[in-house]
Order: sequence, then C-alpha cells, then structure tokens
Amino acid sequence: MPQRRDTSWHAEFLRLVGEGLSFRVAIRKLGKAEAGLHQHFEAYPEFRAEAMRLRGPRLRGALPDTSWHPHLPYLLAIGLSIPKAAAKLNKKPETVRIHLRRDAKLRAAVNAALCEAGRPELRLSPWG
Repeated sequence: MPQRRDTSWHAEFLRLVGEGLSFRVAIRKLGKAEAGLHQHFEAYPEFRAEAMRLRGPRLRGALPDTSWHPHLPYLLAIGLSIPKAAAKLNKKPETVRIHLRRDAKLRAAVNAALCEAGRPELRLSPWG
C-alpha cells in the first residue's frame, strides 16, 4: 500500500498564498521543503489547482499548448508508446506524461480510445 503523505499543512499553505505570498515564501514559512511542495502538487492535482487559482492570473504565465491533445488518444490506441507518440507530436515524452497526469479530460479520452481498441487503460504514477 502506498505511503500516505502528511497533508495537514495544505490549508495553511493555501491561506498564505491567498493572502498574496509566493509559493516559495509560503512553503518556507511552514518549514517545508520546496521539493516537497512539487511532490504534493503532483500527487494532489486538486491541491495544485486551488493553489494556482489563489495565486492569481498575474503569476500564471501563458497557458500551455494543448493543440496536440486531440491527436494523442488515437496514437496511443493504435499501439504507439508514449515516447513514440510524443515524437510524432513534436513533444517531449515527459511533456506528454505531465499533461496526462494533470489533465483528467485528456486522460479520460486516452483511456476511452484504448478501451475501444481493446487495449488496457493507461496507468501513470503520480510521482513521475
């Protein structure tokens, strides 16, 4: 069984970010490691989404390119691996994995295409 992470500090972190502190300052104020914050963002997408929302649009930067999302389900359904599909889409394999982990709609579309093709569902580790 996977080890449970301590999430008791999430609410306080979100409160601090909501008050205007940067992620770096808020996580240091709580005495946590920045690498730990990244791991929690990966493991708890809803926590990351709320933190990003509270941080405000001025700090988000440009939205990621998702124009390739509609093509990915087909490529994986025909049997291409993530690295081979990424190459066809001119993306890095890690970029494809990150989008699959963070985007529930993309993951659902891929799993539906895989199911329709008689292939097993995609299983990604939340930690990479």
